[in-house]
Amino acid sequence: MKEVLLLVELVYWSTALEGERNPVSMVLVASPESGKTDIVRAYADTNYSQLVTDLTAWGMVQEVIPQAQNGKVLLVIPDLSIPLARAGPVTSSLIGFILAYCEEGVGRVATKFLQLDPPRPVAGGILSSCTKDQFERWRKRWGENGFLSRFLVVSYSYGGDVQEVIRLMALGRENKGSDPAVVLPLPKRKVSIAVTEDIQKLINSMFEDFAKEYMEEIEFPGYGFRAARQFRRLIYAAALRAGRNYVSHEDVHLVHGLARRYCNLSYSEAM
Repeated sequence: MKEVLLLVELVYWSTALEGERNPVSMVLVASPESGKTDIVRAYADTNYSQLVTDLTAWGMVQEVIPQAQNGKVLLVIPDLSIPLARAGPVTSSLIGFILAYCEEGVGRVATKFLQLDPPRPVAGGILSSCTKDQFERWRKRWGENGFLSRFLVVSYSYGGDVQEVIRLMALGRENKGSDPAVVLPLPKRKVSIAVTEDIQKLINSMFEDFAKEYMEEIEFPGYGFRAARQFRRLIYAAALRAGRNYVSHEDVHLVHGLARRYCNLSYSEAM
């Protein structure tokens, strides 16, 4: 389970990358009682994230976007089925905002009920989870509207006590509240990550084809560049987590190994 937790932790580290318009967006997919929501919430106490249980388009404009303008760019929704459970038009409106938020950003909004006029588009990322059955029901629609192309899908299987794993990881760190939580030592200011030409060639050689294969597996071919961009951000986040402002070979191989195992629909047993 530590590997899946590490992938999620890297999503949070990606919020502190200088020069990146969006952090990584990720959705965990697993069977019920696999600890998905606990994993998603485990690191949510940061200066760069905001946690919501439910969400509508109105909430996106009135609450999420203003907080994102103040730096809380990662929107954490532990259970994606809750905001997507409403009637069609309400859900469609929310998904439209999510699509913009996770890519080019939400700009001016001028409707009868919603008004927003930020000085520049507000972009961020989303971390959430759903069950295998929910994912299979939604996959076709998500593929048609481009929703899946904005996220890395991480599947796994696990039957142990996720909360106990999180508690063990929290030992030696500040543990706030009654829920198990790991407080990450994210930098107060965003950090720019350097990449040498040789490392960039290594990233390209290891991830370009894999990103295309990944998008084909989730049945959204032709958008490998978006997946490759997400994997690159995970690599930069791994460097930052290791206390460096440059990417090493270890960062590339770490993310490649995790992505090969979990960024698919194989539901591999979490290690």
